[in-house]
Amino acid sequence: MDKSLLNKYINQVEQLNVDSEQQLRSLIDEYPYFQTARLLLSKNQYTTNRKEFERALSTASTLCADRKRLFYL
Repeated sequence: MDKSLLNKYINQVEQLNVDSEQQLRSLIDEYPYFQTARLLLSKNQYTTNRKEFERALSTASTLCADRKRLFYL
């Protein structure tokens, strides 16, 4: 995933879909402690009604430095 696509997902969360989930997963596989990617994956799974959402959210919450971001997300 390149920087422009990641910035697009950060600035326009409504662009997250099934395709973006795979891209975010590959980014997390490469950088497992990347907080922004974990938060975006949680948001992506929530909007696409995936059953893995709760697991992704709990993982993101343990790695998130500021839990206010989870609240606003």
